[in-house]
Amino acid sequence: MAQIVENCWASLEPLYPEKAFTLEGSAALYCDKTWMTEAVTNLLKNACEHTPAQGKITVRISETAQEVKCTVSDNGGGVEPQELPRLFDRFYQAKGRKSTGAGIGLSIVKEIVWRHHGQISAANIPGGLEFTMYFPKLDVCLAKS
Repeated sequence: MAQIVENCWASLEPLYPEKAFTLEGSAALYCDKTWMTEAVTNLLKNACEHTPAQGKITVRISETAQEVKCTVSDNGGGVEPQELPRLFDRFYQAKGRKSTGAGIGLSIVKEIVWRHHGQISAANIPGGLEFTMYFPKLDVCLAKS
């Protein structure tokens, strides 16, 4: 998973050279590399677009015996609490956030995560917004059934 994140950032860094990027942790995840790259790139691009000029984006990857967790956080100020449930709706754009997109990136991320039997959530954190993807370790889940 860390290699996917690093590759995604390598493609975005030339577009956002003023952003500070940090990657913490690693984990093995059985996934479709192309689609997971799309999901991570969308989350990183979203973070870049909604942070100040010297914005900070952090990706944390961890795992337990049952799941892999990947969190993308930024210091872009977050969104209004009532908007959190709608962030994954197709064509939805949070109020007060400048964006040039069509409002489909996060809905694509949600679909990709869902197709990997995972879940995604969004939460305001002090100073920013955080997206967390949870993926079951399929070899563990399938071994139990």
